[in-house]
Amino acid sequence: KTNSVTGSTTDWAQIPLENIEKIEITRGPVSALHGDTALAGVINIITSTGTESARKSLLVEGGSFKTLRESAAASGKIKELSYSVMIPGENSDGYRDNSAYTGRNATLKLGYDLSKAATLSFKAGYHDDDRERAGALTKDEMLLYGRRGTSSEGDEADIEQTNFDVGLDFRTERSGTFSLFLSRSDDTNDSTITYGTGSVISDDESAVNQLTLKHILTLHPWRMDSTLAWGADLGWEEADASTLNDFPGWVTDQKID
Repeated sequence: KTNSVTGSTTDWAQIPLENIEKIEITRGPVSALHGDTALAGVINIITSTGTESARKSLLVEGGSFKTLRESAAASGKIKELSYSVMIPGENSDGYRDNSAYTGRNATLKLGYDLSKAATLSFKAGYHDDDRERAGALTKDEMLLYGRRGTSSEGDEADIEQTNFDVGLDFRTERSGTFSLFLSRSDDTNDSTITYGTGSVISDDESAVNQLTLKHILTLHPWRMDSTLAWGADLGWEEADASTLNDFPGWVTDQKID
């Protein structure tokens, strides 16, 4: 899960494009496979896994507005151990005023074949970025500041995210595949947003812990391929959020635990 407890959106900056192996899109409820929140559909982004042939890469790109992207990656397999590690980063002054961005990522994916039927896996990720927010412009503001200008000088956000999961897959010929996973993700978001009559300063910290068990069995009734899947989740969430605004007439300081 890529969204935090206090937010319903996904920050795509935390998933390096170079680290994506494939994307699966499923419509409809698939909670048995992907947890209790997979009610309307799932976009399942699968990251790269180490293979028999070792790979190493170093990428440096530059562009307009002092944009610089760099990435170092290595993957492979040593006997029963597969590995994939990537460390990308990005910096840019942005097209508009007050739209600079600095992002850092690190991902690690390990797999160990305990036997032909059992595989132990470990994944970990870290994302941190500092981003300025140019905000939207009205027609009058566009005439005043220009297309690249901003009316929200000083708006910014500092985002930090960490995640890990440990899993065990056990495969059998007759009973299918059993999977057990333990995962945790932590999010910290400090931001300042300016509106026409005041500004809002927010400080959010949240964490999601989840224990997942699922079973997938492929059947062939009447010479047709069909898949039976069931799963169970145990999850607990933590959140600590505070908001301060200075709107005229009603200054508030809210805190949610």
